[in-house]
Amino acid sequence: MTGPKNLQPTPVASAKTWLNWHTSALAWMIGVSAISSYLLLINLLLLFKIKKLPVCDSEDSLRILEECQSKLKVRSKVSVVDYETVVETGPIISLRDPAWT
Repeated sequence: MTGPKNLQPTPVASAKTWLNWHTSALAWMIGVSAISSYLLLINLLLLFKIKKLPVCDSEDSLRILEECQSKLKVRSKVSVVDYETVVETGPIISLRDPAWT
């Protein structure tokens, strides 16, 4: 008879048991969900900031808007936000931090 065998799994064997297609797919799905949630949250915050701004009531701007809507055949309601009263430049939308500059 031989002596007792080492029943401890090797590090490579234990890594193979948990690193498979199911855990890789789960990690991918968690990453995609986290990034999608982050983008949705940031865009909603930007939307709420824009909704608080006053609507432009300049006749020239509204006339140009109506002309563009008719040329492009846009049927939905579009409004021009008067952001010059709040900031000097437009919004910069980015993946990391949409901000007003």
